Amino acid sequence: MKNLKYIALILVLLIAPEMNAQMRTVVSLTGVVLDAISKQPIGVNVEIYDSGNKRVQKVTSNAKTGVYFATSLKPGETYEVRIAEFNYMRQSVVVSFPKTDKYAEFSRDLTLIPKKSGTKIELPFKAFGLHKSTLKFGSNVLLQDFINLFKGNLTVNFKIISFPDEIGDPNQNMQLTQARAESLRHFFIDNGIQANRISTMGNNTTDPNNPPPTGNASKGKRYTGTCYLVIEEF
Repeated sequence: MKNLKYIALILVLLIAPEMNAQMRTVVSLTGVVLDAISKQPIGVNVEIYDSGNKRVQKVTSNAKTGVYFATSLKPGETYEVRIAEFNYMRQSVVVSFPKTDKYAEFSRDLTLIPKKSGTKIELPFKAFGLHKSTLKFGSNVLLQDFINLFKGNLTVNFKIISFPDEIGDPNQNMQLTQARAESLRHFFIDNGIQANRISTMGNNTTDPNNPPPTGNASKGKRYTGTCYLVIEEF
């Protein structure tokens, strides 16, 4: 029995300093807040909530640089970063920190969408394969931020606009792009966005703002038509 107590005491002495170090360790979160359309830095209030929905930090991003910095956060914890600004759509992101016993800084940039009718948001990835109208594998993960965005802005209605992959038969292009827009619409509906908030629009000509490459620039490239989300009402 004495040997067991002696071993237990040794283990406590060995583990306690490491546990205390982890309890004292803090991590920081930094990043840049940008306007999603103009790409210009903006100054907004950045609020951070813990897993119990308690606000633990409130900082303001620098209006000239867009940089924000929050510290005294705990390693191994998950936080939600929220921004609610009158001129922009409400937005939140979840950040999980790894366990560590040393101070560390982590980065998460934030882009805010202006709360204004006509605001056009280009999908930052190719949701469809060439001449295909079925969402590519992995698109569900990449679209999650947009699902969260529209769930957090319940009064916002939007239109999905799709453009074809190439100059071709106008009827075929219209069929393809309308099918793509409907695929996106059904994806949003299946993930909790009300159907009456979403409209669609196909096109029979390529995107004038992002046309297919031509000549030597087209070699080795696999261009697919652009898709946009356009704010209609809020």
